[in-house]
Amino acid sequence: MSVLTASNPRAKGQTLILMIGVLLLVSLLLFAVTDMGKHARRQWYLQSVADNASYSAAVAMSRQMNFLALTNRALIGNQVAIAQWVGLASYLAMLDRTADNLEAVTSFIPYLGQITRALSTIIARIEEGFEQVVKTLIRFQSAVIQGISAAQRLLDASFAIELPLLIQDIVSKHSEELSWEAYQGGGIAPFPSLWWRKTEVRNTKNKNESKELEELTLKSLDPFSKS
Repeated sequence: MSVLTASNPRAKGQTLILMIGVLLLVSLLLFAVTDMGKHARRQWYLQSVADNASYSAAVAMSRQMNFLALTNRALIGNQVAIAQWVGLASYLAMLDRTADNLEAVTSFIPYLGQITRALSTIIARIEEGFEQVVKTLIRFQSAVIQGISAAQRLLDASFAIELPLLIQDIVSKHSEELSWEAYQGGGIAPFPSLWWRKTEVRNTKNKNESKELEELTLKSLDPFSKS
């Protein structure tokens, strides 16, 4: 004898509600995974753009550092040249003084006194003319030093303007929607002011910096000037 059981419509309704909840949860998970994938791709793309921009800025900064290193060497070279001219002028002045003393000692000796007097006169004329030449050369090389220093300051100022434009150009080539301001690390200060703060400009009026430049100059002297 078979027993027939009647279907319960309430049980079917409960199953439908559970299935709707499960489908809703699965849909939310799918949306979350999709959104995370988009976010990851976006982050990877932004990182790639930031790397390209930072690499380009680093190349530009390295060129600036190369120029500064080269011109610093030129500054030292001109300082060394001035020291050499002063050393030669001092050497001729010493010869002139020696010739004068020799003339005074040998003035009472016949013939020899006339020779030392003529020698003293020749050396004095040479020393006088060379002194004028040295003064002119020192003025010229001082002007060269001032020009190189001005070029360095101009380069610092131009890079403070050029670097943001370079970064903006690199970023805009990837996407017009991006802004280079997103790559300054979230700081309050804008990029140019940070660049000015990190760019160190030295001045010989500072005692410590002047001492460092003096040591570099002395190390660059030739043996004659060092003596």
